[in-house]
Amino acid sequence: MAGGEFLLNLGAMGASSGLSMAFLNPLDTLRLRWQVASSSSAGAGLFPFGRRIVALEGAFRGLVRPGLGANVLSVGACNALKYASYPVIRDALSTTHDGEAEDGVGAMVAASMMSGAMGYAFFAPLYLTKTKLQTLLGTVGPDGRYLDGPRRGHLPAHRSLAQSLGASFREASVALRSASHGGRYGGAHGGAIATLRSLCALWDCGGTTLLVLRGAAISCGQLTFYDLTKRESKRHGVEEGPLLHMGASVVAAFWATTLSLPFDVLLAKWSIASKKEKEQGAWGVARRTLAREGPRILVRGWVPMFSRLAPLYIAGSTMFEQIRIACGVGYYA
Repeated sequence: MAGGEFLLNLGAMGASSGLSMAFLNPLDTLRLRWQVASSSSAGAGLFPFGRRIVALEGAFRGLVRPGLGANVLSVGACNALKYASYPVIRDALSTTHDGEAEDGVGAMVAASMMSGAMGYAFFAPLYLTKTKLQTLLGTVGPDGRYLDGPRRGHLPAHRSLAQSLGASFREASVALRSASHGGRYGGAHGGAIATLRSLCALWDCGGTTLLVLRGAAISCGQLTFYDLTKRESKRHGVEEGPLLHMGASVVAAFWATTLSLPFDVLLAKWSIASKKEKEQGAWGVARRTLAREGPRILVRGWVPMFSRLAPLYIAGSTMFEQIRIACGVGYYA
């Protein structure tokens, strides 16, 4: 693949998926808030839960606004990188020693998981912050504190992408300054080292672990089955065009939802975990979640997640393919 086509894939998919996500943010917020709700609040069902949010908080404040900018940026960036890198990795893995290309599903699966893991790992601070902005919510009472939700009794702490990232950076800086006073980061370069480590701390270890696993799983479902559905359909005489792209997107959304949902639920649970709970790591939070709520929690939110991914993939992939055609490079393959 030429460098120009790689950059085109970056820009086209970033723009199309980011724009699509802007319209789907309310459904994404509803899904995440339902996943982290207590059993008593979530037990009535998704739609009663959503109606309660709208009645108490208003549709804009409760569902539209939370994490909007962070969602557009994180989803656009992650999809851009994985769509640009997927064909490069797939073709490299499927090329034989003789230089011939093999048309194997194994290369598709490996390339999709690698590109997805890479994309979500690279942009983890954006995605983890958007998840916080969409989960650490509740109805605000007269005293300005949450009356319900994961932070019941607390003041709102995560209002915007910049504010939340800044708070995470400052929290890491305080911890590292305390360590430096003990001699760990002393000397002429101690301040620079502490600042660098504070930036690295934005890649929250436990959250990034779950996010990378989620990214590999969701990308396996999305890219493998989008690519495979297109190839098999064309082999059976289906002409490539928007209808095929939309159909392949629905298939991709089904498998992306099914494969990634357990990690998606655990990532949402991680976002509301206390500092003490996070000391046990990602797997500690996972074990505690399963012990408290049982294995059924891992499939909570399948319908809203599929309802979010299907239109996202249909709109994003169709726009992406049309941009490529308009630029004269042909359909994505």
